[in-house]
Amino acid sequence: MKCSNVCEIIKKYLNVRLLSYDVTTYEDSYDIFVRVHSEGFYLSFQIEIIENPQIVVITSKLPFVKKSIEMSLATSAINSYLINGSFDYDIKEGITTYRISTCWQENTKDDSFISYMLDKAILDIDTYGIEIERLIENKLDLNDFIKNI
Repeated sequence: MKCSNVCEIIKKYLNVRLLSYDVTTYEDSYDIFVRVHSEGFYLSFQIEIIENPQIVVITSKLPFVKKSIEMSLATSAINSYLINGSFDYDIKEGITTYRISTCWQENTKDDSFISYMLDKAILDIDTYGIEIERLIENKLDLNDFIKNI
């Protein structure tokens, strides 16, 4: 299976949902940059499709910055509830990043793995991103944040 086939599946998914994106093609991989206007904020994410070892990785840097131990604790709390995907927090830079990946292993007869992965990424980024933003803006304290997730 060529990663070009996986790229076509992802582009179909994005087109059906009317999401804007740009594709960069390399010799053995693709990068798709997606922009979503979410309920709470504007977000973007990158989808990397890599031929060998046949993986798809979605990453998104959330559109806010805050350096604090509180953010580190909030990120850890979110991750304790996630089965797939995770949030990373760089305390030196104050940047929160979401990441999810999957391996397609030559199995793209059913594109449900792509739909699941993209739906989950968008839902996680939107749901938890709004809560993180409320925490940053002091509309929520850490205890209430943890109760909300």
